Amino acid sequence: MEFKKNIRALKGLGGAPLKGLTRGIERETLRADLKGYLSAKQHQKGLGSALTNPYITTDFSESQIEFVTPAFSKSNEALDFLRDLHQFSYDQITDELLWPSSMPCLLDEKQGIPVAKYGSSNLAKFKHVYRLGLKNRYGTYMQAISGIHYNLSFPSELWSLLKKQEEYEGSEKDFISHAYFSLIRNFHRYGWVLLYFFGSSPVLDKSFFTSGGKDHNLDKFDDKGTLFLPHATSLRMSDLGYHNKKQKNLEFCFNSMESYLMGLERAIRTEDVDYKKIGIKKDGEYKQLNTNVLQIENEYYGQIRPKRSPSGDTKRANHLLRDEGVEYVELRIMDSNPFSPIGLNLDQMRFIDAFLTYCLLKESPPCSFKTTQAYKGNWQKVATEGRKDNLRLKNGEKDIGLKLWGLSIYEELKEVAELLDLAEGITEYTDVVEKFRSSLIDSNYTISGYLLNELKLNDQSFFEFSMAKAQEFKNEITKVPMSDLKLSKLKEDAKNSLISQKEIEQSDKTTFNEYLENYIKT
Repeated sequence: MEFKKNIRALKGLGGAPLKGLTRGIERETLRADLKGYLSAKQHQKGLGSALTNPYITTDFSESQIEFVTPAFSKSNEALDFLRDLHQFSYDQITDELLWPSSMPCLLDEKQGIPVAKYGSSNLAKFKHVYRLGLKNRYGTYMQAISGIHYNLSFPSELWSLLKKQEEYEGSEKDFISHAYFSLIRNFHRYGWVLLYFFGSSPVLDKSFFTSGGKDHNLDKFDDKGTLFLPHATSLRMSDLGYHNKKQKNLEFCFNSMESYLMGLERAIRTEDVDYKKIGIKKDGEYKQLNTNVLQIENEYYGQIRPKRSPSGDTKRANHLLRDEGVEYVELRIMDSNPFSPIGLNLDQMRFIDAFLTYCLLKESPPCSFKTTQAYKGNWQKVATEGRKDNLRLKNGEKDIGLKLWGLSIYEELKEVAELLDLAEGITEYTDVVEKFRSSLIDSNYTISGYLLNELKLNDQSFFEFSMAKAQEFKNEITKVPMSDLKLSKLKEDAKNSLISQKEIEQSDKTTFNEYLENYIKT
């Protein structure tokens, strides 16, 4: 891709090929009781089946709801649907709160963190055993951290233009995959920008460590149990948070579909000595799906992943990508915004749209394992020290100041924002990119900086702040009744999902052992 050439071509068309970006949101959040402890209750039946409800499920824990929106071409429609899911859920969990922060609510060591269950079918057992594997490999406290996944795809008109611009001679399907991998490489180079701007977890409650028994290098923020790093943006994305040490050294290469799938397949098929010690079964009970580096593709904790929507067949995710190509990218690094009732706002969505479009249009040279490791080092620095004055990052063989690098990205990002505004007939993309520039000049304009200032100003602990926001957001979302039409639709979806779960359970013709053996063979 040649950035200036692409910008000129899009300007000549009034930005029209950029109109119609499609977004979907997945938001994880913990259910907490009214005292702020992780809920001990099971996933409510009124929410439907966590196995088959397409919109409301669970992630790692039975107490961790995951909201999933369909794909929308209008950002506000995705947010409205996400808000509806929150309101519907509040109707079912009247004596609980949805935790607004990425770092967990109070954790009780005696109670533990219940692993999600999905019923008695082979598919349900598969999902449960996979999570048992996560528990036995990494512990449960890492899994209690929540965040936002943002899914984005681009319109066909843009692909046609870019294919012509690049003079790509292969099929459109192959070009789209090729272009998405180009985007992913650039995201690894520049994606620390999102961590800096939107990282929202510089603090946590000490129960995360006292219950989990972990060591840490955090400072004491107050006398109420809050720990922090003074210049952190996202503890969730640091080594203290959601990560897998073994995966740090996986030689994943994003230069092509083939190299990526080769690395993924290698990790899925290669036995790990430590996981072998855990074993697959103990006393007849499964402890994990297998003893390999990755149990399945989903265990790869990438910052961004190429994805394809599941089809009607039973293909594994990597086989689906290989056969049908990349359909969209899944951005996985966003913290829940503790100032938003639904974890995300319109400004954030527009900035992500502009930034991922920038990553697509920008030149993206091939990367090596060495350069990829350097990018990972930048991410860790920004996660733990992002608001530190004069912080320097690695750009190729050179060191560069975060602010200086960020301002150079801003100059090109502004051009992309102007094109998106032109395509949509608005000015909001440019406005939010200007806010990013302001945050580079003064880190107090980042969400992490604003959060720490709020805690200091109001003399609040992380727990007190999060509890107050949880109750405030519940009141805000539930004060206006949902329309009968929306309520009826979500109730029907929940009811149908319970029926679908039973049908799956009744259709099983093999034992779980056989089911798992067949899966491993594919």
